[in-house]
Amino acid sequence: MLVWLITIGEQLPLNGEGVRPWRNSLLAAALERAGHRVVRWASAFDHTRKVQRFDRYTEVHLSTAYTIRLLHAPGYARNVSLARIRHHRGVAAAFATAARGAEPPDVILCSLPILELCDEATRFGCERRIPVALDVRDLWPDALVHLVPGSLHWAAETLLRGMRQQARRVCASADAILGITDAYVEWGVRHAGRQRTCDDRAYAMAYTTEAPDMEAISEAETRWDLRGVRNDGSTRVCFFGTLGRQFDIATAIEAARILEREGRRTQWVICGAGEALEGLRRRAARAPGVLLPGWVNHADIYTLMRRSSAGLAPYRDVPHFRTNIPNKPAEYLSAGLPVLCGVGGALRQMVIDAGCGLCYEPGRPESLAEAVRRLDTDRTAASTMRRASERLFEERFVAEHVYAQMADHLLGLAARGAPGSCPPLLHREDAHA
Repeated sequence: MLVWLITIGEQLPLNGEGVRPWRNSLLAAALERAGHRVVRWASAFDHTRKVQRFDRYTEVHLSTAYTIRLLHAPGYARNVSLARIRHHRGVAAAFATAARGAEPPDVILCSLPILELCDEATRFGCERRIPVALDVRDLWPDALVHLVPGSLHWAAETLLRGMRQQARRVCASADAILGITDAYVEWGVRHAGRQRTCDDRAYAMAYTTEAPDMEAISEAETRWDLRGVRNDGSTRVCFFGTLGRQFDIATAIEAARILEREGRRTQWVICGAGEALEGLRRRAARAPGVLLPGWVNHADIYTLMRRSSAGLAPYRDVPHFRTNIPNKPAEYLSAGLPVLCGVGGALRQMVIDAGCGLCYEPGRPESLAEAVRRLDTDRTAASTMRRASERLFEERFVAEHVYAQMADHLLGLAARGAPGSCPPLLHREDAHA
């Protein structure tokens, strides 16, 4: 069968960049291993590093069964901006044009966000009678409200009214609602205005057990040694992610300063690029234990996790993240790292239930400092948490298991085909209003 996977936010396996494989990369690998063909639709613009990979529509053939189609649209400098909205619309329009001339797939999986691309994917599926599954990764546009100051929430709600209508249309037009947690699936089903069925399922943000090659690991070890991040048993906290408004890194920097004033030597390695990077570097200039090396590759991540004592999950404590178990915890668990959780809800409950880390109060540096003190002083408790992390990863987050199941589910949808008629909400006279 031929499967289309559509998302624009992931890093891609291009040009030997050594990026860590995320959800669609791992799902594509599972489908290819099972003997099926995969076409991934993505943006030519790299969301993480804010650069254009190509200056026009480009196809990259990774194998005879695996193709990446990169849709070109003008880029943007800030994640929350009108330029990003224009980019989303441009990518969706480019997809609509390119899809018309492409070999139609047997099934489509489109990630939410972005709404514009989901709208075009469900429209295409309806017109061609191709089943479309929606993969809810962010509660979009609900999550956008929490990226603006509280005093402006009323304005954001007004501006997002049209996007909420689009979200309901997209969910109602999908043949199945998937998501990274059950709460995300329920959100999608609720927006679709129907009852949940056996086709609506949650698949965790899982992580691969496959290690980078030995040469890449050796090079990464040398890079970390040169940065002063040595394999010396130090208490070290690591983080990897896009440095933007969704993460509270400032609390971690202040916690590092508290521990430094006590004479406790800890190291905090905060990896990633993003609009907040330079501001965080200025703030960290007063915290000698904090290192912000910028963007790092898969081998760097793999190596650093194995030199660390814990992984930081500093998500903002907002409804969007309280119902979420994102990819970062699975990544930490894959290396047996305790998770330092700074958000309430599903992730906090998982950490408490499994005993695989410590929780701190959102926005309170002293609370986070106390959690790191415990890891530093109680090595027996830290070892117990490591074993719990390993167990939880094996039970719930091994990518090779999770995405094999997800692939089977998509292929089952393809075998049954799409319904005979489109839902009423698929009439899209206002789709590009």
